[in-house]
Amino acid sequence: MKFFYIHTFGCQMNVYDSERLTQALQDHGWTVTKNSGQADLLLINTCTVRQLAEEKAFSLIGRWAKMKADRPDVIVGMVGCLAQHLRQKAFKRAPALDFMAGPRALMRVPELAEEARQKKRVAVFSVCNFGGGTKAPEGVVPSAYVAVMDGCNQYCTYCAVPLARGREKSRSQKEILAEVKRRVAAGTKEIILLGQNITRYGSDLGQKINLADLLCRIAEAIPELSRLRFITGHPSAFTEQLIKAMADLSPVCGALHLPLQSGSDRILQAMKRGYTSTQYTDLARKIRAFVPDLVLSTDIIVGFPGETEHDFQATLDMVKQCDFDMAFCFKYSIRQATIAAELPDQLPLLEKEKRLALLLDTVEQKAVAKKAAMIGRREKVLIEGTDVKTKQRLQGRTRGNHIVILDGPPAWIGREIEVEITATANWSLMGEVISPPAGIVNNGQAIA
Repeated sequence: MKFFYIHTFGCQMNVYDSERLTQALQDHGWTVTKNSGQADLLLINTCTVRQLAEEKAFSLIGRWAKMKADRPDVIVGMVGCLAQHLRQKAFKRAPALDFMAGPRALMRVPELAEEARQKKRVAVFSVCNFGGGTKAPEGVVPSAYVAVMDGCNQYCTYCAVPLARGREKSRSQKEILAEVKRRVAAGTKEIILLGQNITRYGSDLGQKINLADLLCRIAEAIPELSRLRFITGHPSAFTEQLIKAMADLSPVCGALHLPLQSGSDRILQAMKRGYTSTQYTDLARKIRAFVPDLVLSTDIIVGFPGETEHDFQATLDMVKQCDFDMAFCFKYSIRQATIAAELPDQLPLLEKEKRLALLLDTVEQKAVAKKAAMIGRREKVLIEGTDVKTKQRLQGRTRGNHIVILDGPPAWIGREIEVEITATANWSLMGEVISPPAGIVNNGQAIA
């Protein structure tokens, strides 16, 4: 029996890619293991968005190199965005690597692994077809990712994603619908549609198809689907038709991740984001007019080259003005081969860290206040599994994507339960079940 182990860094798309890769290897006779020490094939699925992710990847490969010294027949492969971005440089930096594959060549990995067994160092960086989507796995999977497109044409000056993922490539609605149907038929209650620039879905298909059309098709074709989300959108491609689809389609959740990146118009222009701060706030206001209970999250970068104190203050002001429920905040990280990497006035690390701390404090104040306002509210919570910290309590999410921790039996996993929010705890909420779900008795056993 041949065992393989995958370690995944990065975004939701990488998680989805690792699921596809797992299935491809299983179809070729490999068996997945959670024990890296047992594996005959060690795979790392990589991210290139920030320098820290790159450093973590090579640190892990370094540890695997020691394992390979004791077991020379172990195969080590790097796949994903960092492999595509660094190409042959990765082989030089990590001699333990036997093969590499870019994110659109994942379906070649079983073949590459066999070539590596013959002591051939191989790599595939060409842009291949997307390949098949994920199959319905065994067991209860309450929430599942489905990729609808890959790549990005935006070419923001700080971002290496277009270099790693290539230009935008949309999947056909037929393929997407088939994958969603497989998932829902297997018991999945929530589908999260993925794309680096998902609000531009369909623009490359040569037909009048867009994301709003796709949401309508899924909602109409699969009425038993409880929840439908999409990430990550770009403000400049957000249409009124899409806003109305969010408001009108019952499965579509009122939660939206809409990256801002900076509140300064000068920095937004330098980033090549394609909108102004006023256009962003106007869009957020317009969406909230159609979706009153909208939960809005965002991404923000501090310390972009040339960012002044005035620019940074503009970002703090935007955080307060837009009333974000959550913001993922990062220090600017130089990425090889991007325009921003060559810009003058790169800020010192200490200044970036100072600004990040101030930004995080502002974001947290807003988030804590908004979560506190939810105490006493009733929310439908989709139970996803056990609490990652205690391993005893249950964890789920509201339609607004807030994490809720509650007491209950494992038999509730995969159920949508009405819960009263009772308290807040860091970035999560605490809840009490108003009434147990139908078909479950107090001891957690399903009623036949």
